[in-house]
Amino acid sequence: GGAAPEAITLVAVGLVYLAIGYGLLRGMRWLAFIAFFVFFIGAIFVMANIWTLSAVPSWWFALATAINILAVVGLFAALWRPAPTTA
Repeated sequence: GGAAPEAITLVAVGLVYLAIGYGLLRGMRWLAFIAFFVFFIGAIFVMANIWTLSAVPSWWFALATAINILAVVGLFAALWRPAPTTA
C-alpha cells in the first residue's frame, strides 16, 4: 500500500504553492517575483513528466501544467500592474 512517490511529490509541491498563495494574499508583493520563477519551473517539470510511466494518471500532470501556466500568466499580469498607493 501507500502512495506513489510521484503523488507525494505533488502533495509537497501543492503545499509550497499554498504557502506562496497565502503570502500573496497577505500582501507580500515581493513574494510574487519568487513565485513567478517557482511556478515557471514547476510547469517545465510537470510537462517533462507527462509522458513518463507513472502511478499518477497523465491527466493529473496535464492539469498541473495548465494550473502552473495560469499561475505564471496571472503573476506576470499582477507584477506589471502598479503597486497600490496609500494616501
